[in-house]
Amino acid sequence: MEKNKIEMINDKGEKLNVRVLFTVEDAKTLKNYIVYTNDEKDSTGKIKTYASLYKESKENGKFDLFPITTDEEYDFISKMLSSLSEKEGKKNEEEV
Repeated sequence: MEKNKIEMINDKGEKLNVRVLFTVEDAKTLKNYIVYTNDEKDSTGKIKTYASLYKESKENGKFDLFPITTDEEYDFISKMLSSLSEKEGKKNEEEV
């Protein structure tokens, strides 16, 4: 499989190949999150991104994904995405 690509199974049992943008651990809660995309674009042309809580299964070493359910989790991921977006913007400005 390509670097940063993983195969997921959605709630309908369908296999999806997605690109991992980043993983991050919240230092306060010690919860781990994965942010990924299937490279679809929304109506404004922006790439859709998704985020989930993940835990490694002790039984098989695979990762189980769980939905983000609290405002605190959503805010944490939003801040991470904003920070990444700002860094990319600055990087692109420096290249010009």
